[in-house]
Amino acid sequence: MKTNTKSNQPIKFLSRPESANAHLIAAAPELLEALKALTEAAEFDFCGPSTDDCADDECVAMEDGSAFTFGMVRRARAAIAKAEGVYAKSLLK
Repeated sequence: MKTNTKSNQPIKFLSRPESANAHLIAAAPELLEALKALTEAAEFDFCGPSTDDCADDECVAMEDGSAFTFGMVRRARAAIAKAEGVYAKSLLK
């Protein structure tokens, strides 16, 4: 077992899943803010105040050739609510 040369304490190496989780946790605040910005832009520009009347597979094409569906917007809202500790099941159809 390797030890820290200054403290002589064992060094714990993260496994691949632990390392991946650590990276995800570190990036979580930025990911949440980016998802909020994207969702707000999609809702403001295309969805209006509610997407309740839109089918999950209804697609909106962007000028750059990309596209999103209203189902994606609903899942993004649910993920944001989950990250913020809000019960989000009602956001999904």
